[in-house]
Amino acid sequence: MQLPLLEREASCTACELHEGVQTVCVPSIHYEDSRPPGSSPIVCVVGQNPGHEEDRDGVPLIGVSGQYTRKVFLGSMIDDRPSIRSLSTIFLMNTVRCWTPQGQDPGIKHYTRCAKRHLYPELEAIGAAYPDNLKIILCLGRFAGQRVWTFLSGEKRRASVAEYTRFNGSTLRGFSFVTTYHPAAFLRERSYFDPIVNHMRIVQDILLGTAPRVTKPNTVKPRRPVAH
Repeated sequence: MQLPLLEREASCTACELHEGVQTVCVPSIHYEDSRPPGSSPIVCVVGQNPGHEEDRDGVPLIGVSGQYTRKVFLGSMIDDRPSIRSLSTIFLMNTVRCWTPQGQDPGIKHYTRCAKRHLYPELEAIGAAYPDNLKIILCLGRFAGQRVWTFLSGEKRRASVAEYTRFNGSTLRGFSFVTTYHPAAFLRERSYFDPIVNHMRIVQDILLGTAPRVTKPNTVKPRRPVAH
């Protein structure tokens, strides 16, 4: 099943980011290596915004960070248990749908307009299309965490990833909420690996209905500033 809203809106002019990009509004997709849509649990993986590769090819999470997300964090067995992609139907999506020049972080207005126009309606459509499925939203980085938390709770909160992880496993509006560090942080500083794996354990636990197995460290204090 392909949701109508998981299609590219090539005519979007809600902000200036549509100017000068190769792909206006990189669409959300079903991750073909996960289970087909149907009765399986749903995992919506929400990133920040497309990079150069995603803009060029019109496909989300195919750059270096995206490949780590797909193959390592979603595709690997953790603690000899099935991978997340083998347990669920995965939708890959971004908070902001257009690439930002020079890879800069999108601005607040971009997150606000794009989330309201694209992300929130898609999440609502998924909730309506799969009312009886177990559903998880996995946020990659604090920007995705901020927008998804606002969607689920109605609360406008600007916080760090470490603060959002306090809500990991919470269920609101039929979705379980999990936030982790953006894979780009791990690529810059390897100390992020263990906390990210711990957050993937939370997703596994929810999918399998098992008791939490999160171990320290669950968060990390960066040795140098990171963007996500």
